[in-house]
Order: sequence, then C-alpha cells, then structure tokens
Amino acid sequence: PLLSRQLRSYWLLHSLEGVKKLVRTLRSAIPMLINLVLVLVIAFFCFGCLGVKLYGSMCVDGDQAIPGTRGTRCLLVQEQDSDRRHPSKVLSAHTHFRHLGWACLTLLKISTVDGITDTLQRLDTTPAPRLPTAVKSAIATLKQLEEAHTYTARRALILTARKHLGVCVTADELDLLQAAGVVDCRAVGDESNVFPACATTCGSTWLSQVYFISFASMTSFVLLNIMVSVLIVALGQAIQGRKPLAITENLSQDKLRQVAQRWKWNAILRTAYSHWLI
Repeated sequence: PLLSRQLRSYWLLHSLEGVKKLVRTLRSAIPMLINLVLVLVIAFFCFGCLGVKLYGSMCVDGDQAIPGTRGTRCLLVQEQDSDRRHPSKVLSAHTHFRHLGWACLTLLKISTVDGITDTLQRLDTTPAPRLPTAVKSAIATLKQLEEAHTYTARRALILTARKHLGVCVTADELDLLQAAGVVDCRAVGDESNVFPACATTCGSTWLSQVYFISFASMTSFVLLNIMVSVLIVALGQAIQGRKPLAITENLSQDKLRQVAQRWKWNAILRTAYSHWLI
C-alpha cells in the first residue's frame, strides 16, 4: 500500500505540466548552480578563516566559568547590565569564531540576517580610554580574589577591576596581568610551566563593519541574486523551448511543416496519376 501510494503521488506530479516544467528547469540549471555553490563555499571558507584570525580570541559565553585564574580573562569583559544600556561584549555560545566550523556556521546565520545586529554589537569592541595606573589598580583588585570567599564579594571585586580596564582588555595589558599572577592565558588542560602570550579580548569597530559589509555584498547581494537569476533564465528557456517557433505573426514552424507535408503528398499523387489527367 505504501509503494502504491508513492507511485500515485509520482504519477500525479508527472501529470502536472507546471511541475514538469519546474523539474526540467532545475535539471537544466544544475551545472550552473553547482558552479555558483562552489563559489559560495569558497567565499564562506575564506571569510571563515579571516574571521577566526580576527575574532578567534574573543571570549565566548561560558568561558567565565572556567575555574581558577583562566576564567578571569573573560570575567573582565563587559557584560550586559540590568538596564541594558551597555550590551554584552561576550560572544554567544552558538555565534562565535573560535574555529573554522563555528565561523562558517556564524557566517551562514549572518547571511540569513538572523541576529546580525546583536553579533555586530558584540564584535564592535574597542578599548575604552583608561588611566595610566589602570592596570596596576586592576592587579591590586584582582589579588584580593583569593581572600574573597562569597559570590557577592568576588562579584564586587570583578566589577571594580572591570571599571579600571573598561570594555575589554588588550594583549599587552593581559600579559601584564599574567605576569602578576592574576590571569592565566594557558589553554584548558595545559599544565605546563610555559605561559603563552595572551590574546586580546577586543574586536574592532571599523574592521568588523568592513568585514561584514564585504561578506554581505559578496554572498547575499551578488551570489544569491545570481543564483535566482540563473533559475529564472532557465525557466524562461524551458517555457520558450516548449512553444512553437513563429516564422511570421500567423505562421509557425508546426503549421509550415504541415503545409509542406500536404504539398509533398499532392506532388506524389499528381506524379502517380498524371496519365489519367492527359
């Protein structure tokens, strides 16, 4: 019964002329669509690699919960306040550029204009102006975390250090904090005695605008529109190919073929029975 139901659906679709034209159009446009999809994949790959290079070091939601001083690096990044006047500068756990896979998924999400405003606000992170003694004040504040045993006390110290350092922390400032022993930039699970150079938690306002404008121009405005244009042209050719070509306004190739066939049979009959006409 299931097979017969499927065959019935197939014959129903096969009997619809509009569906057949659409299927014929998609079949004829497949080679061009494959080329466009390959170009789109290359564009996503190139912009994904560039996004990992530019924003791979930014904090992702959940990094603040890393135990010890390794989570302090992202605790110093601005979070959304209760009044929502200052947006969070920590990237979402499902929209970040930590590696190439997530970068391509983030770009796919942005290409559909889903949450692009929130992502741009998080990436537009420029170091705020600060006093020359801001790093020293932040170090003195963060060293008191060892003596704070309650969540309220630790939260107050983190907010105080965040006020000294502003929205985000640069790489040089993080190196100073790591040298003071209040920040650990080693990867999770790395227990070696080698402390690598810290990566900044800041983004760039003008760089993110150039990056996403270029990506949107190449994908949404160019490649996707070209893909739709290819389908429209293929559909027009398929519809035009099914119509008889007109030689004049009132004479088509089909009618001319019928007239020629009639003349051919008349000539054969006249040749065969010409002696009866003499």
